[in-house]
Amino acid sequence: MLIDIENIIGAFKQEAWKNGISVSNELWPKLLGWIQEHILSDFLTQITRQVDEIVDIDPDLSERKIFEMASRYMVGFLGAHSASVRIYDPQTGQMLSYGLFPYKEDERENVIPLDGSIAGEVIKSLKPVIVPDIFEDQRYQNKDIIYRKGVSSLMAIPLDIPRLYPRERDTAGVIQIYYLEKGRTFTNLEIQVANLMAKRLSFVIARKKILSMHKSNEKKELIIQHIFRILEKRGGIKMGEIFNRLMPDLSDIINLQSCALFSVSRNLEDIVLEAGYSESEGSYHNIGVRFPVKSEPVFEILLNLMDYTGDSIYEVVSQSYLLVVDPQRTELMTENLKHFATLYNINSILYIPLYMDGEITHFMTFDTLDQRQPYRDDEIDIFLFLGHELIKAQKMKSYLNEVVRTPLIQLRTILMDS
Repeated sequence: MLIDIENIIGAFKQEAWKNGISVSNELWPKLLGWIQEHILSDFLTQITRQVDEIVDIDPDLSERKIFEMASRYMVGFLGAHSASVRIYDPQTGQMLSYGLFPYKEDERENVIPLDGSIAGEVIKSLKPVIVPDIFEDQRYQNKDIIYRKGVSSLMAIPLDIPRLYPRERDTAGVIQIYYLEKGRTFTNLEIQVANLMAKRLSFVIARKKILSMHKSNEKKELIIQHIFRILEKRGGIKMGEIFNRLMPDLSDIINLQSCALFSVSRNLEDIVLEAGYSESEGSYHNIGVRFPVKSEPVFEILLNLMDYTGDSIYEVVSQSYLLVVDPQRTELMTENLKHFATLYNINSILYIPLYMDGEITHFMTFDTLDQRQPYRDDEIDIFLFLGHELIKAQKMKSYLNEVVRTPLIQLRTILMDS
C-alpha cells in the first residue's frame, strides 16, 4: 500500500480525541484501506487535474494574463474568495501588482512596500504567511480595500521563478489567497496544495522564458538575413537608408509600433532625424528636422553629456539604453516633449545609442503607443541586437566600398606613372 498503515494507526492512538471512542483493532486497517482506495484516489485525481490546468496555460499569453488564469484556478480549487499575484521589483524596492482574480480595478493597490507588508515578509522568508484575521494584522495597511472585498483572512504563498541565464536575476513574488471567514483555520493540506500550485505556476513562467529566448534567437537570425540582403546591393548606403529598408520588414517580426533614427553631430551639439517608421498618414516623423542636444535632458544623458543622478521609477538608465517608462512623470523631459508625447499617445520611449569606433554617431528611439505597457526585457534585448547589427552593417558596407575602390586607385596611379 502507498501509506504505512501501522504508523498511522499508532499516530491515531496517540491523539487525545481518540479517548472515549471504542473500536476494534480490526477496524483501523480496514478504514485506512478504504480511505486510500476511495478518498485519496479521488483527491489525487482532482489535484492532478488542477495542476495540469495550470501547467497547460498557454505560455504565449502575457505574464499578467498567465497570473490571472492561475489565480482563477487556485481560487476555484481552494474554495477561496479571490487571489492576487505580486512581483518584487528590485529597482524600486516595491511589490508590483501582476494579476488579480476576479479582476476589479478598485480592489487592488498597484504598488505596496517591501518592508512592513505581508507580501514583503513572504519574499524575505520564502515561506508561507498565514493571516487568520486581516483586520487585526498591522502588516496589511490598506484596510479600505479589505472592506470593499469583504474578505477577512488570507494565506500568502511564495512564488519563486529561477533565472535561466547568468545576466538575468531570480524573480520573487507572492500569491495572496483571500477567504471570507474571520479567524479561519488553515490546514497543512491547504498550504501544501497552494505551494504545489505556485511551483507549477513558476514552471509555466519559466517555460514562457525559454520559448521567448527561442523566438528571440529566431528574430535575431531574421534580422541578420535582412541586413545581408541589403548589403548585397552595390553602391554606397547610409545608415538611414539601411534603417528605412529594414524596419518595414521587421515590423512583423518584432513589436514595432513607431521608431526613429537620429544622427548626432560631431560636436555633440545637434541631432537630426534621419529616418522614421511608420510612414503612415498622421505620422509624426518629420525627416531632416534638427534639434539642439541641450533642448532635452534625456538627450544629454543619452550622449553622456550629463550624469544621471535621479532615482525614479519612471525611467531606467543603463550603459546600453535609456527607457522612459512614463513620459508625463519623468523629470528627463521638458514640457515641450511631454506635450508631444500626449499629442501622439506615446506611452513610453526607449532610447538606444549606436557607437561607431567608441563614439555615439546615431541613436534609435522606439515608442509604445496608446495604453501598451513599456517594452519588456526580451524586447529591449532584440532592439539592442538590432542596433549592434546596424553598426556592423555600416562598417561592412564602408569596408566593401573601400575594397572595391582600391584597385581603381591603384590602376590610376600606374597609368599616371607610365
